[in-house]
Amino acid sequence: MFGCLIAITLAGCTYKNIDLEKLERVTFTKDITPIFNNRCTICHREEGPAFSLKPSVAYQTLKDHGLVNGNNSILLTKLKKRHSTSLINENQLKKIELWIKEGALEN
Repeated sequence: MFGCLIAITLAGCTYKNIDLEKLERVTFTKDITPIFNNRCTICHREEGPAFSLKPSVAYQTLKDHGLVNGNNSILLTKLKKRHSTSLINENQLKKIELWIKEGALEN
């Protein structure tokens, strides 16, 4: 019985990658802000040395710093090189990538 419980627990922990082709439209408010709020504001807060990604200012900060300009996104490059393995998982990264490909709208 204990073996069954372990098997069920491990099966429930599988990680499914998001397929960008099947993902519905990504919105800044519903999809991106929660990622920033849960993962990025640890360092990117108003009191810290890095720019703020708190929900009330995140979009304007990204635009002001030129981090989301079309397909050549500095934000995406920085996330892939510096942060993706430590704070942002692959699914979250794919959502951010799709949001940028869709025009990085404040929606």
